[in-house]
Amino acid sequence: MQFEINFTNNVTLLYDIIDHEIARDWSKLISLVTIQDCCRFNHYTGNYNPILLKERIDRLYELIEIINDSVPNKIEKVEFDSANYRNALNIMHVHFPELEKQTEYSHLLPFLSEYNDNIHWLETALVDYYNGSTGNSKFSIKLDFNKSNDPRRYKMPESAYELFNGYFSFGQLMIHYVQVGRHSWELFMANDLDCPKEQYIPQYEYNASTRLHFCDNPLDEVEYKNAFKKRWEDFYKRRGGKEFFGCEINDPKIRFGYCHIGNLLSIMINGVSTTVPKSIEEINSFRNILVTSKIIDWKIK
Repeated sequence: MQFEINFTNNVTLLYDIIDHEIARDWSKLISLVTIQDCCRFNHYTGNYNPILLKERIDRLYELIEIINDSVPNKIEKVEFDSANYRNALNIMHVHFPELEKQTEYSHLLPFLSEYNDNIHWLETALVDYYNGSTGNSKFSIKLDFNKSNDPRRYKMPESAYELFNGYFSFGQLMIHYVQVGRHSWELFMANDLDCPKEQYIPQYEYNASTRLHFCDNPLDEVEYKNAFKKRWEDFYKRRGGKEFFGCEINDPKIRFGYCHIGNLLSIMINGVSTTVPKSIEEINSFRNILVTSKIIDWKIK
């Protein structure tokens, strides 16, 4: 089974989908939605430019003022800098799950939703901004249908827990997180020591929402994976270990990362088949094409 997705710029991507019950069910769900159903705010992430970055930060502060008008002094406005941006985003994220569940603030839901999306967009953009990177090293595309007219979600089978992968590389296709809360990989990548335990929620539901990853492939994968694993083990301990996460670090129930259901098989540009890029130069060249494109449609083959 394959997933074909078409972009402007005459780009077509073809993904090989794994043979698993959740992948088969996801393929049926993605066939029922179109790009018009997709949330555009948190759609292309990790491809910031200085103008867009300023717009998103300014809008975040506007949303804080709107929310604080109804819930006085609930959220503290923090000016970002290279030393505090992760912690500032973590602290501000706490308030979204808190307020989203309180019925007396239902009138704020559109603003809270945008506020949450803005925080997640900034989480990837600010990393590259403060590291001085201009290569879209964390670029990904989210096909997010959590705000579509069909609110249905489906229980994730336990057999899918083995498919979770926290080591992202170019060309992965993954099921997106659809719940309100934070999962283990998200906590780890944000170094989030502020999230209350009740807001830690491993993924147990899914819908058609999907993640297409176009991030860097580290030059030395073994060395990178070993360092990444060590950092995750250290965070697991600092965050509270089994007492906080509810299971051992190697237990599939921790669902670290996202549910990996496919890989990029081939690329077509202007009708010409192109091999999947491997080197950083090839990846950057392809991303420069993709970040200026828009999705047209997709199909399961």
